Amino acid sequence: MTSEAADIACAIDLDGWKPGLVQALWNDPDMHGVRTAIRSLASLLASLVERPEEVTLVVAIDLAEAVMRRDPSRPYTTDRGSGMVGGRTMQVDDGRIDVIFDANWLVALDENRRLIPNQAGIALMNRSITHEAQHVIMAQCGSDLTAYGRSKIPGFMNVHMFDAASNALDEHRAECGAIKLAGKKPPTRGDVEDVLGALGGQLSVVDAAYRTSRNAPQLAYGAMDACGSVWVAMAYWAAAHRTGDGITPLPAEITDSTLWHRYVGDTWDAIASAMCLVPVSDLATPPDVLHSVALTMSAALRESLNTIGFHYTDDETGSAFYVHRHDFPSA
Repeated sequence: MTSEAADIACAIDLDGWKPGLVQALWNDPDMHGVRTAIRSLASLLASLVERPEEVTLVVAIDLAEAVMRRDPSRPYTTDRGSGMVGGRTMQVDDGRIDVIFDANWLVALDENRRLIPNQAGIALMNRSITHEAQHVIMAQCGSDLTAYGRSKIPGFMNVHMFDAASNALDEHRAECGAIKLAGKKPPTRGDVEDVLGALGGQLSVVDAAYRTSRNAPQLAYGAMDACGSVWVAMAYWAAAHRTGDGITPLPAEITDSTLWHRYVGDTWDAIASAMCLVPVSDLATPPDVLHSVALTMSAALRESLNTIGFHYTDDETGSAFYVHRHDFPSA
């Protein structure tokens, strides 16, 4: 159900909300704080994008279900390594762009079990909307994930690696744009070790399952999903350390850690160098530039995949995926 107020330049969709709750939100005086928070977030989103009339702020009861209603072609989960995804930007069939957020960030229950604004969650949503607005800008200028040219890539695994590279670059570009508006928060050693520790735990499960099943496609999907979350985290870390066309070194307290040496090590230099090739001062990057940088990033991530413990072949005879390490520490 959608409400579009005259003073808000983008629509609001309360995805999955029961009719009675929607009615209460817009009419019940006790819901004034929640109503104000939603309208404020919609106004923020509208102020950050080029054509806000094409954009909808979707406040979803269940983020994963809201995403899959718009794209049922593959399963979607909000679990990402050491954390959860709270937002997603998607183009929909009629040319509009939906910026989808988890309503559970927005509200809490008071002592009388009434919905009230969750101020900490609203602060997180403000920062996340600033990031997601950059994805909207890229989509509106034809420079989003659809512009990287994946159709030019031959081979099953090569396409998956290219997708991972494109996604990491897109998140890096969006985060660099958000940092200009909302400031940066460089990762701490604890932040990095949480991500890498979660990677170790996920890959231990993936490896154990493969030893039992010998199901190579399951191994490939599991490993790529786990590594993909880490590569996106690296895109954020690189954005927090980007200065112009360069990325300053991460602190020694991070790069000296055991988990960093095990899972990242020297591959960080290649990944950071690839990040530096994509322009971030202007998000309207031409498709040929995005394609070229994604190829470079694909090579860097393939090196990273090998360091983590996996490799693949992909040629005219077909694709194959292998695990060559079985030590996946989480601490």
